[in-house]
Amino acid sequence: MHNVAINAVIAESSRLLKQCILAQAAHTLGQERLSGFPDSVCVKTAIGVNVEIEPIPLGELKEYAGGLPGFLMEVFHGKLLQVWHDCLSELFKMLVDLHFAGKRRFSELKKREVTVDFRLDVPFETQIKERLRRDFDFERYSDKVKLLNGVFNPSNEQEEHFARIASHVQIRNSFHHRGGILDQFLLSELGCHKLVLLDAGGIPREYGIGDRLGVSIPEFEALRRSLLVVGQVWRKWDG
Repeated sequence: MHNVAINAVIAESSRLLKQCILAQAAHTLGQERLSGFPDSVCVKTAIGVNVEIEPIPLGELKEYAGGLPGFLMEVFHGKLLQVWHDCLSELFKMLVDLHFAGKRRFSELKKREVTVDFRLDVPFETQIKERLRRDFDFERYSDKVKLLNGVFNPSNEQEEHFARIASHVQIRNSFHHRGGILDQFLLSELGCHKLVLLDAGGIPREYGIGDRLGVSIPEFEALRRSLLVVGQVWRKWDG
């Protein structure tokens, strides 16, 4: 049963990698084509029904070209991590359902407080399960993984791969909330003093506080491999 959610991560991660590579290749080819036109050439496009923007000189558009590869990587990076977060939610939901069905006690959840609404025409069991799921979705990533790993991987195998995934969760948070700038908060969350990521050539690069973070295709693939390794470890669980 748990393999359904894990298989979805495996399949979707492969699809996103191919899309990411294709998007980067399309951008490179497009830039080569645009470079053949004078900066004075203008482009215009429709942005709504019978609405067009004023013509924009290619010279202005070329100024944005340098940031597009990074933007594309942030998009696919975020998509991949969202797939992983969805997997965690599905696995938690499965464990809760197994507990209430009397098939497997979810003792790792320990003591939780939930509220029920007597005004609703909804069974208390349904309300409790839904509340537990919602609360789980808002927990810190580290707490989610610790809980689920205690079930599926109690011997804590492949720690380095869990650490890589955790670092990328914080990187995505940095993209969303801190402009992608590495700060002390991110390092504190990871419990480390530096961050090392692969550059476009697959060479490890060390990032320090104040540096703008970037995810290359080699680093994206490293994250994907870590997700696959963790997925394979969790797949061994037999309930």
